[in-house]
Amino acid sequence: MAGVGRPGRLAGAADGDGVRGEQLGRWVAAQRGVFSDVEHEQQDLLVAIDIEEDPVLA
Repeated sequence: MAGVGRPGRLAGAADGDGVRGEQLGRWVAAQRGVFSDVEHEQQDLLVAIDIEEDPVLA
């Protein structure tokens, strides 16, 4: 499931892969791509931090 990972880690962010900003950017892009596939409650949380579905990535 996207967005679920070890506590304190961003799911999908590889260890030692780039700098933190790049990892966060990849995570945000991944969330935008699977937005419609996640539970409504998770969508609400993503929208609260200005992450919405990207129709190009979806």
